Amino acid sequence: MASSRWLASSARFCQTIVPTPCPARARHRSGYSGTVYFVYMVRCADGTLYTGYARDPEKRILAHNAGRGAKYTSQRRPVSLVYSEASESLSATLKREYAVKCLTRREKESLIREAARGDGFPNAAAASGTRDRTLPRR
Repeated sequence: MASSRWLASSARFCQTIVPTPCPARARHRSGYSGTVYFVYMVRCADGTLYTGYARDPEKRILAHNAGRGAKYTSQRRPVSLVYSEASESLSATLKREYAVKCLTRREKESLIREAARGDGFPNAAAASGTRDRTLPRR
C-alpha cells in the first residue's frame, strides 16, 4: 500500500519539475546563440605575435595592456591588435584559433596583410598554404 502511494506522489512530483522548453535553449541547440566570438592576434612590444579568442577583442586588448591578460603578453607590453576574425559559435572559434596558432610566422604575417588590405574576410585556406594541420587522433 505504501509503495503505491509513493509511486503516485513521485509521479506528481516528476510532473511538476519537468522543465518547459526554453526558447534560448532551442536557439542554442539550433546552432545560433546570438553571441559572436573572435579569434584575434596582437603584436607585442618585442615584435612577437600572440593569438587568442574573446567575445570583445577591444576589451581583451585593454586587459592585456593592463597586465591582466595572458602571462605571455603581460611581460611584453604594450600590445596592439593586428587581426581579428568573427565567428558565431565558440566551437568554430576555438578550432580556428588552433589552426591560426599552428601557422608559421610567415603565414600569420600573410594573414594579417590580407586582412589589412580590406578585401573582406581573409581566405583561411590560402593563408595556411597546402599543409593540413589537424589534431592527432587519440
